[in-house]
Amino acid sequence: VMIASAGLPVKIDCHENIPPNPPQNLRFQWDYIDNKPILFWEEELNPQRDVVRYQIFRRKSIDVPFTLIKEFNFDMSTSKVVPLESSPDSLQNKYNGPRKIFKDREFDMNSDFIYCLGAIDARGLSSNYSAQFRLTFDTSRNKIKVQPISKSNAPKPNH
Repeated sequence: VMIASAGLPVKIDCHENIPPNPPQNLRFQWDYIDNKPILFWEEELNPQRDVVRYQIFRRKSIDVPFTLIKEFNFDMSTSKVVPLESSPDSLQNKYNGPRKIFKDREFDMNSDFIYCLGAIDARGLSSNYSAQFRLTFDTSRNKIKVQPISKSNAPKPNH
């Protein structure tokens, strides 16, 4: 004979506090029609499958901080969370699904910029920076020059 009680109800609050990994495999291609660089990337392994925004950052040198130049928002959640990092509406493009390509229309053949990416998950948590690359255009060879600057996972400054 086994005897058991009904048990005691217990309320448990679960909070995820692990930010997503930054995007990976950032690559560049030159668009010879528009004379602008195109950035391509892949989503890093994300077991939660909850990345809802990508951020594109740019800076002129390692001596200055990154500036957010574009944010892709593909958050289709029914219950949206306000991200810990906010961006102006003018920098946001909204999509129905992930977009992993960006053409920098402000870049010209004399530009010299460092690029990296970030990811934001459905809980509003933000990744560290992706790998960073310096991008210039070599007019003598008529192609872009890509120089690695930093490995992935450099921390973002606190806001």
